[in-house]
Parts: sequence; structure tokens; C-alpha cells
Amino acid sequence: MSTLKRNLVPFAAYLLCAFFVLKDPYRLAESEFSSGRVTGRLLELDAFGFFFFVGAALLVLLLPRIASVVAVSACLLCLPLRLYFVAPGLYRQFFRGEWSGPARAYFVADKWAIQTMVGVALAMSAALYHRHFQRSKLDASDRKNSSPNASGL
Repeated sequence: MSTLKRNLVPFAAYLLCAFFVLKDPYRLAESEFSSGRVTGRLLELDAFGFFFFVGAALLVLLLPRIASVVAVSACLLCLPLRLYFVAPGLYRQFFRGEWSGPARAYFVADKWAIQTMVGVALAMSAALYHRHFQRSKLDASDRKNSSPNASGL
């Protein structure tokens, strides 16, 4: 399989995740959600995650192993905002402070957050698999090129 075909799957996965992260059905950036002490930071992490996904998609064509690390970082940056929508009660326990309203429940089945988390999990698995595949390919080529007499003994 050629390098371009092998890099096409992670490229598509990273761009798809960038689309999922960019999609904002609640218009959070335009609301008071963006000015909160905790929630504003979650939106900033999410924005960084978007740029990391785009960077990983571009890097996968040139430096696939580095792109895998960048994609895993992007996944970890995007996860807290989605966890806030799925488990708002837990966030209120960890981050004490003044909240504008009561929590609806500890866990909420938010369709947008769950869809994005599944997409991010798929991108993370693609990044880790791709990184492992590249590493095992390099190890196999090192074994093929080395000879027993080249050890210098």
C-alpha cells in the first residue's frame, strides 16, 4: 500500500473531527457561556483543538508520526467541553464557584456532545494505530537492513 493511501484515512478522520469541533449548534461563542471562569476556558481549549486537528491533517501528509501526536493532543483538548455537556453535575463538584443556575442532572444524554466524542475517539484511535503502524514499519526495515556482523564485535 502506498504512503499516500495509508495517510488518507487519518487525513479524512482529522478533517472530519475538525468539522465536528467547529460545529456549534448552541452558539456557545456568542452567548454568556464564553465569558465564564470555567466555561470560557473550555471554549478556548476547544478552539485550540480545532487548530490542532487542522494542523494534524496537514502534517499527516509530510510527517505522519508527528501528526499522530498532534491529533492525540487535539483529541484531549476537545474532550473537556463535551464532557461538560454530558456530565454537568460532576463539573460543578470539581469546580466550585458561583454558577448561574442549578444543574439539571449529573449526566445528560446530549446528542451533539456524544456524537463529537465518538468522532474524536475514532480520530484518536486512527492516530494511535497510524503511529503504531509507522513505528512497526520502521522497526521492520531496521531489522532487514542490519546484519549480525555489523555489530562491531
